[in-house]
Amino acid sequence: MFLTVTEKYDGGSVRDFLKTGHGFSSRLFSCLKKTDGIKLNGIPVRPGFLLKAGDRVEIIFPEVWHGVQPKEGKIDILYEDEFLLGVNKPAPMPCHPSAGHYEDTLANYVAAYFESRGLKTAIRIPGRLDSGTTGVVLIAKNEFVAEKLSSFTLKGEIKKKYLCVAEGMLPEKGEIDLPIGRCEDSIIKRCVRQDGKAAKTVFRRITAGEDFSAAEVEIHTGRTHQIRVHMAHIGHPLVGDWLYGKEIPEQKRHLLHLWKTEFFHPVTKEKICIEAPIPEDIKSLMCL
Repeated sequence: MFLTVTEKYDGGSVRDFLKTGHGFSSRLFSCLKKTDGIKLNGIPVRPGFLLKAGDRVEIIFPEVWHGVQPKEGKIDILYEDEFLLGVNKPAPMPCHPSAGHYEDTLANYVAAYFESRGLKTAIRIPGRLDSGTTGVVLIAKNEFVAEKLSSFTLKGEIKKKYLCVAEGMLPEKGEIDLPIGRCEDSIIKRCVRQDGKAAKTVFRRITAGEDFSAAEVEIHTGRTHQIRVHMAHIGHPLVGDWLYGKEIPEQKRHLLHLWKTEFFHPVTKEKICIEAPIPEDIKSLMCL
């Protein structure tokens, strides 16, 4: 990873350039120092070394085992550069390995993809989706990008637009600002509860039929199952959501899709917009 020194940091130290200029955490900066991972013209430099405009600072991240079993499988790549990968996750694919899913997850397939390209890094997915939710998932290719994307998520700097199909006639638009916490009788299920964490969901109805409504949804927080919980709470659970609504035998998943993701690139600072095609099961009900 190469970073070019701008006029603003002419005469400044390596430490200031990386920590203040690019947001490297103290922990990551310390790790790079110990591994001689900061170089200028191929030579390791000390944190206090003074830079000049036009210098190219090279960051070499330690090679690490990705931590999951690589498994050959199809991944639908929507965006890729040397720093991150954006894919369209299908359903019912989990993001990470767990009980019953050790080799059929997005992480397994990405590990195989990275391995085939000689990239030795951990599989870092800053914002995962439920196995039944489709759409855009970002995977960081190094620890710095993973830290930045996680920070963006916490600060609400990654704008996400979802599409969903809910039961019944939704209002034309609405805002649900209710805290969410874990249900006392379940380790999986969440519910609206006063001692939960703040959660805000905003929706706009797109189409409506006699039994279902399609809506565009944005969340201002990122709580587990947030859209599913909030929609069920107002009496409009997502179609096919067996956990918060009712099971429909012919419907294999809850109809929720992360359609668009927008953010400023953690390294290049460019605005990135990644869009995942609308899956057929949602598209068919949007044309009611």
